[in-house]
Amino acid sequence: MPFPSDVLLAISKRMTDSSWEILQILKSKESLAILDLMALSQLKQSKFSTELARLDGAALIEQQKDPKDNRRIFVSINENGLAIMSYRS
Repeated sequence: MPFPSDVLLAISKRMTDSSWEILQILKSKESLAILDLMALSQLKQSKFSTELARLDGAALIEQQKDPKDNRRIFVSINENGLAIMSYRS
């Protein structure tokens, strides 16, 4: 169940353009490896890492290790991430 609307609104007001862009990319894909997502976002590694940590901390994305290669991590947008997309101003 997604966060209540007041929580989503509060989170959305603190999001950066880069965070919105990452969520938009994830919305259009089922799941992406972190390196592929970083390439699509065209952000530098330090900025990308900060934004990904922000999205993860806000519980808007999910990260999962590749069962075949524990070094590789896949990222996907979750229910909260999808719900917050309607708050984009």
